[in-house]
Amino acid sequence: MSPIQFFLFHVVHVTNVRMNWTRQRFQCYHDQILATKHVPTLGMSYHMVAEDETQRAISLENQIVQEPTAFKAFQRRDNNFRPSKEKYMVKQEKENKQDD
Repeated sequence: MSPIQFFLFHVVHVTNVRMNWTRQRFQCYHDQILATKHVPTLGMSYHMVAEDETQRAISLENQIVQEPTAFKAFQRRDNNFRPSKEKYMVKQEKENKQDD
């Protein structure tokens, strides 16, 4: 097993418990390390992974959490705000009572 393979194996098994890595996320790191022009040293590989994790942690801290909010509409019905038809009916009833 090459040093890089050993390092990647170690990173996955040690940090998987702490950071809940997924295979897809690990594959991204694996591909980045192997895609470098020269095979990086163990320290450089660790630095690449640590740098990316730091950036992820910072970006998660800066996200705005939007909490759902509900509003209740309350409508108060006063006598002054009756529909015009009701006003007319009330007015007619009062006039009829006065005429009697």
